[in-house]
Order: sequence, then structure tokens, then C-alpha cells
Amino acid sequence: MKKLVVFVVLVAMLATATTAFAKTNKFTFNDVVIGEQVVEIQAGVKTTGNGSSYTVCSYFSDDYAEFLGEFEEAVSGGDTAEEVLAFCVANFDNRS
Repeated sequence: MKKLVVFVVLVAMLATATTAFAKTNKFTFNDVVIGEQVVEIQAGVKTTGNGSSYTVCSYFSDDYAEFLGEFEEAVSGGDTAEEVLAFCVANFDNRS
């Protein structure tokens, strides 16, 4: 019984440690010109504890007047603001 309790505690500690290494970087890009439109972009890049990544780009019309759609993919859109902006702009036509 004592071994089972120790095992459960160790598993719980491992699960907590794994989620502690996950990180999310959020970005906001205002007045981005794409084609003939001015859009606002909110983006997030999440890296999990096991190293996988997920990126979401949300698009809005100028001054957030209207939601234009979202693009998401299980890849890293980049580490810097410039890389994430380029990723979101490149995928603007792929939004749903």
C-alpha cells in the first residue's frame, strides 16, 4: 500500500512538472496592411512540455470592428514577434 501511495505521488509530481515547462507567447499586431485591407491580428504560440507547438492567428477588421476569421496549425509560428507576424500574414487567406 505504501508503495502505491509513493507511486501516485511521484506520478502527480511528474505531471505537474511536465505542464510547468509549457509556455505560451501572445502577440498583438495593430494596423497590419494585407493587400488593400488594414487588419488587427492577435496571435498565440504555445509550446508544450513535450516540445510540440500550436499557433493561432485571429484576424479582425481595422479597430476590431469585425471578426474576420482565424487560422490555427499544430506548428510553431516563430519565436519572435517578426516571425509570428510573418506567419500570420502568410496564412491570412487560409483562415476559416
